[in-house]
Amino acid sequence: MENEEIGRNIDMSVHDRRFLQGDIHYGTLSALGDFFGREMPLHCHEGAVQLHYLEDGYVRLYIDDRVWQSGGPALFLTPPGMLHGFAYHPESNGHVLTARQNLIQPLLESEFGPSAERKLTAPLLIGPQAKTPAAVEPVAAMFALLAREYGEERAGRELALSGLARLIFLEVLRLAPEPPASVAVRQEDVRLFHAFGELIEAHFREQWLIARYAGTLAITEGRLADICKRMTGHSPKRILAERMMREARQRLLYSNATVSEIAYALGFKDPAYFCRVFTEAAGLPPSQFRSQRGSEDYR
Repeated sequence: MENEEIGRNIDMSVHDRRFLQGDIHYGTLSALGDFFGREMPLHCHEGAVQLHYLEDGYVRLYIDDRVWQSGGPALFLTPPGMLHGFAYHPESNGHVLTARQNLIQPLLESEFGPSAERKLTAPLLIGPQAKTPAAVEPVAAMFALLAREYGEERAGRELALSGLARLIFLEVLRLAPEPPASVAVRQEDVRLFHAFGELIEAHFREQWLIARYAGTLAITEGRLADICKRMTGHSPKRILAERMMREARQRLLYSNATVSEIAYALGFKDPAYFCRVFTEAAGLPPSQFRSQRGSEDYR
């Protein structure tokens, strides 16, 4: 069973074909709600970061294995490829910005260094409880400019859109909790770290060992460990394990597959061993995790 059985990938070009050639897609909640529906089932956006700005109204949001509920004003950021779904109150108003990851990430790395990597790989919700409405006023103003620019075919449109998108994402990351102190990293290390992430996505279900990842990247295990530690504060083994457990949690919550079927789909030859690994990571067995967390309506 592949990820598509849990949540399909949606390229926003199905709504606006300009996204096929461009890096930015914008839409109001009402326009996208008319097109996709106000209750959006689980889906993902491969290679794109998505930011929702809820001006007013109410949303029930599902990201990964979390359920969030919030009134406006609120901002939530969904990392590339992460399963999410939501249900908006019919009277809700707001904006949705989708940007290609290869546009946003380099722009932010120049300002935030390794912390940009950490922030763009974890879901983020900034609700009215965390920040005052005045704190998101700059974001609201920038979204108004983005809406105007996106709707008009003027000279320099793509340059203006990418600049506004950068400003919006920078402002959102400023509102986010402060990350640990950053450290200097070389561009080659950044490239290798991204390549490691791409290899994980392609092969984590095959139970590749860290040595194989390092060999494919043509570097030593020690260098890979050093790169990962400086980029995220974690070892390659932990990064790989967290990706595996995220997939396991998603399948437990969002599919009807048995625990054994999930174990085999993730490359485990022994379901009992999968259960031990999952229990050690999550603090409870897969079946109990499913019964407790599955009491929420994720689908």
